[in-house]
Amino acid sequence: MSFRSLLNQTVEVTRKSRTSDGRGGFTSTTATTATYNGRLQIANATDILRGEKICGKVSHVLFLAPEASVKQGDILVIDNVSVEVMNVQNIQGHHFEILCREFTDGS
Repeated sequence: MSFRSLLNQTVEVTRKSRTSDGRGGFTSTTATTATYNGRLQIANATDILRGEKICGKVSHVLFLAPEASVKQGDILVIDNVSVEVMNVQNIQGHHFEILCREFTDGS
C-alpha cells in the first residue's frame, strides 16, 4: 500500500492575512487557501510528549504529502474537525507530520 493511498481525508487550509485599512491600522481576513488529501489521527502519548517539548499542547497529528503548503497558525478543517497547526515537520522530503491542537471558538 502506498503512502498516498493512506491520505484519504480532505484537508482545507484556512489562513489569516492582515491588510491595511487605509487609516494606519489593519484588518484581518480569513480565507481557504488550498485543499489537500491528508490523514488526521488522534495524537498518541509519544506525539503528545514530543509536542510539549516543541510547541505546547497537541491533540492530533496530520500527515500530508510534501508538496502541501501549511504553516504554523493555519487552521485546518478535516471531516468537520478544526485543528490549529502548532508545528510542521518535514520527514526526509517524503511527507509532512503536522502537530495540531483541536480548535474551537474561544480557545
